[in-house]
Amino acid sequence: MVGKKIQTMRYSDEELALIKRTFADNYELLMAIRKVMLQMTLSGSELAMLLVFKQDDIFNVVSKTLLPELDGDLPFNQNVDLFMMINIENKSNDEALIQISSQDRMIKYFKQQLQSLRGKNDEKIKFEDFSILEGKNQDNAIADIIARNKIVGYTESNLNQLLILAGQKEETVEETVERLKKNSNK
Repeated sequence: MVGKKIQTMRYSDEELALIKRTFADNYELLMAIRKVMLQMTLSGSELAMLLVFKQDDIFNVVSKTLLPELDGDLPFNQNVDLFMMINIENKSNDEALIQISSQDRMIKYFKQQLQSLRGKNDEKIKFEDFSILEGKNQDNAIADIIARNKIVGYTESNLNQLLILAGQKEETVEETVERLKKNSNK
């Protein structure tokens, strides 16, 4: 391990470089991904942009962003999956079950939509159905609305994360220290 650079964040240096190459100055691609994730209509040019997801490396980094999975090789405090993001402490069993159910629906939906990025359009779960209340019992209606809202919010925040990572300037440790010194003198 001597001399080997220790990875400190969820994305490797190679993945960060790929994010920069793919998404820097490519806001339109991120918007097209959002449309796929929310089952919105795509233009012909957006469909053409999505051909990039035929490449496994780009698909894998977007999948890692939108549907993180536990990975024993990740740095400490970077391991996460979507079930970890629900809080069921201090909730009744019924309330906890609704939260678990909504998260499960979100995960299944994301798995489906990630395949749509690759052109596999077998959409059995319809986004618009999450907000239809008719014919659902109370628990299912609540779980669906929670899942819907989480899908929108999670998609937005994680695509924004890719946008931010793509725009980050690369700097050495020395340059970072110098920049921080300059900023603290202001």
